[in-house]
Amino acid sequence: MEITFPTTTEAFVAYQESGVGRTLNIHEKKIVDLSVEILNENYERGKTGKRMSFPESEKAARQILSDMGKADHWERPFMKRYIRFMLFWTKTAYEQGKEAAQHD
Repeated sequence: MEITFPTTTEAFVAYQESGVGRTLNIHEKKIVDLSVEILNENYERGKTGKRMSFPESEKAARQILSDMGKADHWERPFMKRYIRFMLFWTKTAYEQGKEAAQHD
């Protein structure tokens, strides 16, 4: 199974569940639902050449948390995992958008 953007929450949840080998819980599905909106937006930004709407590095993400007065959030295991997850997937979606723009 492969994910192509834009995608649906259902397809992305199924992809994640196949990767982790279990059903996502209700809280995880809610986060994925919100994340898919961001991922699809980054796909569209890749198509149009606009800048990504999510930080492009861990350093940038940490700086944003710090600027918000939430630097300590980085030390939360969930936050670290989620930001790394989103860094990977936003770049993937953005690159797929750039690729799609070359074929339009």
